[in-house]
Amino acid sequence: MQKWGVFCVAPGILLALLMAACTHGAAHEQSRGLYRPVDLPAPVVQTRSKLLKAAQAGDLQALQPILEQAEYFQFSYAVASDPIAYWQQNVDRQDGQTVLRALAQVLALPAARKPDGAFVWPYLASMPAQPYEELTPEQAADVSLLMTREDWNRRAAEVGYTGYRLTIRADGTWIGFIAGD
Repeated sequence: MQKWGVFCVAPGILLALLMAACTHGAAHEQSRGLYRPVDLPAPVVQTRSKLLKAAQAGDLQALQPILEQAEYFQFSYAVASDPIAYWQQNVDRQDGQTVLRALAQVLALPAARKPDGAFVWPYLASMPAQPYEELTPEQAADVSLLMTREDWNRRAAEVGYTGYRLTIRADGTWIGFIAGD
């Protein structure tokens, strides 16, 4: 089994960050308004856990059994049929992060529930477009985990968050991991 990507963050630190993302305090939740953390159904929690384990291990192949559960999986706007092969060919994003690192980063933030009942990470993907200066302090802190203020204002202030986002249906089926719009 091939392993891809190396994390510069110690597993214990990454785990602490992920646990903190799941246990935001009530004041933090209130400041997010409609985009506060949501309770996740058990199947969603299980799928999220499997995805994080694969990301932390740097193992793209560990995603295969999770991918096989979906009838359709959105991962690219290009014509491609195999997410893992696509990610292996495009292992580096323009900022040098591997797809597995991006996966771990978005899952470290809270999810939002979409109108169709699915869950999307990060919740920022469900927010309307707005300048960085209009974000709450908590939202700005979350944005800083994914991009700079300048990148936010260049992209998300006009069209909304367009970075990597991950979608899991309420039944635990992983149905998408894509960036851009």
